[in-house]
Amino acid sequence: MDGSTYTRVGPAPWASDRGRPRIAHATPAFHREPYRRHLTTDVLACRGEGDRWLAVTADTLLFPGGGGQPGDHGTIAGQPVTEVLADADGGWLHVVALPVAPGSVEIALDWPRRFDHMQQHSAQHLITALAQDQFGLATLAFHLGAERSSVDLDAATLPPDLCRELQAFVNAEIRRAVPIRARTLAAGEVPGDTVRSRGLPEGHVGPVRIVTIEGIDANTCGGTHVASTAELQVVQFLGTERVHGGITRLHYAAGGRALVLLEDGMAREQQIGRLLSCAPAAQPEAVVRLQAEAHALERQVRAVREELALALGAGLAHAAGEGVGALHRDEDDLRFLQAVASAACRLAPAALFLLTAQKPESTFLLAGPAAEVAALGPCLCELLEARGGGARGRFQGRAQRLDRREEALGLLRSRR
Repeated sequence: MDGSTYTRVGPAPWASDRGRPRIAHATPAFHREPYRRHLTTDVLACRGEGDRWLAVTADTLLFPGGGGQPGDHGTIAGQPVTEVLADADGGWLHVVALPVAPGSVEIALDWPRRFDHMQQHSAQHLITALAQDQFGLATLAFHLGAERSSVDLDAATLPPDLCRELQAFVNAEIRRAVPIRARTLAAGEVPGDTVRSRGLPEGHVGPVRIVTIEGIDANTCGGTHVASTAELQVVQFLGTERVHGGITRLHYAAGGRALVLLEDGMAREQQIGRLLSCAPAAQPEAVVRLQAEAHALERQVRAVREELALALGAGLAHAAGEGVGALHRDEDDLRFLQAVASAACRLAPAALFLLTAQKPESTFLLAGPAAEVAALGPCLCELLEARGGGARGRFQGRAQRLDRREEALGLLRSRR
């Protein structure tokens, strides 16, 4: 849970009807034995609902989700379970594609996914407790995502030094191998001064489940958890972001996720080292040097292209005289064509110029006396199957039929 809210995982699965138990166990298997991977139980009924079937069981290993933790994946009678719901009449609804016959059945848990969720959720409890106790920062929300998890802390900002100190506190408690236990209490027995909770959901009845990190935290929670902080292995903070209302979201990874991130980071570091031919410590300096060289080369390329545009424009003007000039570039953009056209028009203001480029886009540009360009531009659009427009002696657009360049040039010459 998030340290400040309690989400019931089902409508009181431990409830009774006139004193008679409504399901086989007062506490479902995912709470009784969170490390169990297979369970034999009974299918009490199976009913169709649209294009899906609901297999009702007396017990289940599969946590249905709640309090920021996603539901488990697994199978029942070999069929993938897409969702688990608490049955209002007792028992558990397993959503499957095909009907499951009533009687004894095996439920199998996707254990790697469950254990990952246990690590992330228990890490959240530890982060929440230490953020509150060490820095006075309350947790307002928790999200367990597919790749990273996060807690929303009641703080406008989280300075890097504070994040590093909080992370150090968290990992110190992991090294101490502190026990984590769950117990249920009657609603009236919950000690409000020692349990973190903003209150139970509206309409909640029955016992309340408390998850305790020995000597550190006690929290109302319906999720699944590891048995010791040692099983978290390590917690790595991944960064922060500001969200609405003066709240900061702290992203983190725990256990296997953090180790995968470390492995991926090491692999990238080695790859970058090979590319840069330097040791890891020298990589930042090498990147800065390469960036400076790239910026210098960009400036040189721009200067050369400006000179090339002037030269091409001069040649185009000389060839056109007062007639029509044309230039095609296989790989150039509209900005370069505009530079060439400007140079050509300065030297031959009475001429018409048709400039085209094939890549990165099929582009055309008509430049010359404003009245002629305005009259001929739409004609070129029709011939070249283009969309375009312009003003003040320029008409440009994207063309689908640049293979008609010679026809377009003939059209311009015929109108002069």
